[in-house]
Amino acid sequence: MIKGAKHKNQLQLRKRQAFEKGLQLATGLKAKKITPERFAKSYAKLRETAIFESMTGFFTNYFFEVELKREISIARRYGTPLCLMVVDLDKLKQINDIYGHSVGNKAIVLLAKIVLQHIREEDIPCRWGGDEFTIILPFTDTNEALLVARRIKGLVDGSQIEIDKKRISISASIGIAKFSPLDSPNTLFKKADKAVYHVKQTQRGEIAVYGSEVRKGLKNKLTLSY
Repeated sequence: MIKGAKHKNQLQLRKRQAFEKGLQLATGLKAKKITPERFAKSYAKLRETAIFESMTGFFTNYFFEVELKREISIARRYGTPLCLMVVDLDKLKQINDIYGHSVGNKAIVLLAKIVLQHIREEDIPCRWGGDEFTIILPFTDTNEALLVARRIKGLVDGSQIEIDKKRISISASIGIAKFSPLDSPNTLFKKADKAVYHVKQTQRGEIAVYGSEVRKGLKNKLTLSY
């Protein structure tokens, strides 16, 4: 079985390789010619490449897709647990419409900072879309993923951003899916996304794990919508 420490080292190496590749794309320099001075000057440009998302510093959906395939391959081969978490910032459109996109961006950055406080170095946080983050949790079962989600929720609840002497509270809905051997990357993502959709349709700001209750709830929602 692959060891956690070995996997962590491999992941850090892949991150470093991706980082260097992005830096080379941004600067046109070969790795051996990247000096600390050139690195410092080029870092801002690097964040605009396909590796990092500029606003939050999280990995992009491109990197997410690459790493999810890799982590699924490891989990399938060695029988290790793997979870995928989707964190969705609630009512971002409403915040943007009322207060403007600059305030919405502040809410996104605040949520990203909270997420970073409660994940491990080997976890892989990505910004999937405007209001949605994905977090790949290697060697993590459902109970452990729930602990992470509850810690994130605990900090998000009551968090506020200030604008023109007004305080705006934020909340986040969280969906979790555990990998099963028959899952493809797309299937696993859809499960986590359905879990967070279930939360947003029933009780925003809560946590759901994909399973029979989520499937039943979604079926009922679809029935009621016709």
